[in-house]
Amino acid sequence: PVQLRLGDPTTYVFVTDNASDAQTRGIELEASWQPVSALTLGTAVGLLHTEIGSFALRPELEGRELAHAPRYTFAFNATWQLPQGWFARADYSGKDRYAIDYCQSADCNDPQTSPYQVLDLRAGRKWGQWAVELWVRNALDEKYAVRGFWFGNEPPDFTPQLYTRNGDPRHAGLTLRYRFD
Repeated sequence: PVQLRLGDPTTYVFVTDNASDAQTRGIELEASWQPVSALTLGTAVGLLHTEIGSFALRPELEGRELAHAPRYTFAFNATWQLPQGWFARADYSGKDRYAIDYCQSADCNDPQTSPYQVLDLRAGRKWGQWAVELWVRNALDEKYAVRGFWFGNEPPDFTPQLYTRNGDPRHAGLTLRYRFD
């Protein structure tokens, strides 16, 4: 079921209601290929169609897409692995835009994310039970929203506005692992 919270933040009384039904249809495809022994390539794609069905409390939402449901997702990866234990990997993934919340007022458009892509890189060496890996996540420092809410939270008038949580910025690290057998 689809949930929606209605409420006036100044009263601290909130209502959660469910749509009677929603439709979701989609497909995910994944493939990998090893053109030479040291190289593995992979890809994945997801396609999704969603729709809110009947919703007695908020009929204006009927026929709209579900929140947090991108129409497409994709990923590409390449891994280079040498017999001596050296390796490198690149992962490139992305998502279509999606609604992150439904507005509580009639004069607002539902806030949406922008489509985004993220590149992650790592390289290192494995030997015996040890592994060391240097990595960079979000290597291109893409700025993107992953979660959001539309509500009034700030006095004195508690005007509804969008609050978002962004994806992590570029960050790098070094990981040392020991596998206990």
